[in-house]
Amino acid sequence: MTYPTQLSSRISSVFALGLLCVALVGCNQPPAETSGKPTGAEPPVVAPAKPPTAPDKTAAAHPTEPAVAPAPIPRPPSPKPAAATALPDDSVYLVTSSWKNQHDKPQKLSALRGKVVVVSMVFTHCKYACPRLVSDMQKVEKKLSAAQKKDVRFLLVSMDPERDTPERLRTFAKEHHIAGWTLLTGPAGDVRVLNAVLGGRYKKAPSGDFAHSNLVIVLDRQGRIKHRQEGLDIAPTEALAAIAKLSPAGS
Repeated sequence: MTYPTQLSSRISSVFALGLLCVALVGCNQPPAETSGKPTGAEPPVVAPAKPPTAPDKTAAAHPTEPAVAPAPIPRPPSPKPAAATALPDDSVYLVTSSWKNQHDKPQKLSALRGKVVVVSMVFTHCKYACPRLVSDMQKVEKKLSAAQKKDVRFLLVSMDPERDTPERLRTFAKEHHIAGWTLLTGPAGDVRVLNAVLGGRYKKAPSGDFAHSNLVIVLDRQGRIKHRQEGLDIAPTEALAAIAKLSPAGS
């Protein structure tokens, strides 16, 4: 019969169309979830690479260096004074007390360092021995050569600080025609120390005058005693010989 045959043909067509639809629907569905662990290792996650940055022009123009301690400011060396070396142990200039000269100016004995010095201790109210000591020193001065006179200094130190003020020392210098010498006065304690260092002795009398040693002493450039003349009205021969060893006449 033709009827059943047509029906069978239509059923076959419908069935085939249904299968096609099922296939199309299945392709559009998400994949079904599965339970359990994945069967394969997942690839590692790699962070995206950063794009290269342009160089910092400011940093290139001002490069940095490791920090260091600040360097000290350079300073020129200080000139070393000529008298900076140590004094010998027997130097009179180790007596560091300050005195006053006839010009009322403070002065230390070491101000004479570097020169040959002829020194005596006196007091200006003395009427007998001290003027004669000054005369003996003047005899030495007169015999010096022109070169030696530039190199030799004459020093009088008072043992009577109560009366021998700077003004009185100036008067004494005028009375005895002293020019270019140094006359010093100072505290009584310093006077005693210096007198002992020079090897002298003195004692104050009730009248205010002094009984004392009569010494004329020659010091070398470092303040060491090189000649001691004791007594009055002594010829300058030995003092001049001692000076000549320290300051030759032609130097």
